[in-house]
Amino acid sequence: MFENHTKTGSLNEDLLQIWFEKGRNSRIVYKFLLIIWNESDLEFKPLYLENRKELEDYHKGYNANDSETLIAVYDVFSESRVD
Repeated sequence: MFENHTKTGSLNEDLLQIWFEKGRNSRIVYKFLLIIWNESDLEFKPLYLENRKELEDYHKGYNANDSETLIAVYDVFSESRVD
């Protein structure tokens, strides 16, 4: 799905669906699923956020990490991409 920066692979669609399900079935009501590329581990990972404020803070660099790159943001329930 997402080609990463090192060309070592892409995100498997089945794994993305598992991440959506995990977010929807969590006891915490997550609104957003962020797809993060971790340069240190050379893999994609999910990050779940509960609300728009957390997403805005993430975009402002509040949770920035030099070895991680934000690839995409999705609404957990509609599975639509958020800009």
